[in-house]
Amino acid sequence: MLSKQCSKTYSTSAQKSPCPEEEAVKDVVHHLAKFTSDFSSVENEVTDLVSFLIQRKVNPEQIKYLLSSQTKLLIKPVDIWSKAFTTLKDLGFHSDQLLPAVVKIPTVIEGKLQKLLLTMDTLRAIGFREKQISMMILSHPALLNQPSKKLIQQYSKLLQLFTKTGVVHTLLRTPALFTEPMDLIKNKLLYVQDVMRVDKESMTKSRFLRYDLLHLYSRHQFLLRAGRYSTPNKHGETRFPNPSLKDIMDTSDRYFALKVAQLTLDEYRTFVEMCTMEMKYGKGVESLDDDSFSDEADDDYDDVNEK
Repeated sequence: MLSKQCSKTYSTSAQKSPCPEEEAVKDVVHHLAKFTSDFSSVENEVTDLVSFLIQRKVNPEQIKYLLSSQTKLLIKPVDIWSKAFTTLKDLGFHSDQLLPAVVKIPTVIEGKLQKLLLTMDTLRAIGFREKQISMMILSHPALLNQPSKKLIQQYSKLLQLFTKTGVVHTLLRTPALFTEPMDLIKNKLLYVQDVMRVDKESMTKSRFLRYDLLHLYSRHQFLLRAGRYSTPNKHGETRFPNPSLKDIMDTSDRYFALKVAQLTLDEYRTFVEMCTMEMKYGKGVESLDDDSFSDEADDDYDDVNEK
């Protein structure tokens, strides 16, 4: 299964040193053996598959990462893998997306393409381009389990919250919104708009909608109570510059705690536990209705004006 160039290099080398391609195959096979029961009985099949993937320029580390937990795919014949890769490329998937697509959409390797084709047709009809469609499906494979009618209905509902350009931009960032309850989406928007009072331009630069309410609430409240966030008044004025919404919501816990809040990670984790308890007993953001959002924001406006 090795390339002709690699085989030639290997056979003519004075020291008979293995070519990089062969070394990569051995390394990946050795790694996958740790996760495969009765490996000796399927070693040849696994080696053939890994050789095929390496020849197709799939990153060895990607092979290790994706197939370690999907060992059933390791014994699928290479000709089936080859057919699946060809099919995916014909559908517009990029070379780097082929292995992730087979792993995340296992029906492809079985030749069952009905759901994939139907979902792609629906997204295409909505207005997404081929490259965008493949990215969205890989990011959120659950799209394939949604009937076309529901995808279109959700898109129509989102148009009531955003402009058409805004909907496309938002769904590309967070395809999970296609399958998320509208009430939850609205509550997240309300929290960022009415409680945090973030302007729309800043909202478009963040992926905050991909997170749950606990994340939004705990990040914002941690900064607020630490004196690192100043709620804008009705004129958009704050007592001091706030961190960007992107830095508040789209960063790791460590970065957020140390760099944004300028406190410790342990302090933030303890605070999240407290917020979780608040929500559990109806004292957190999930217990607030729309009017509560507005009232809380108005109180902060008054504080800014008074000071």
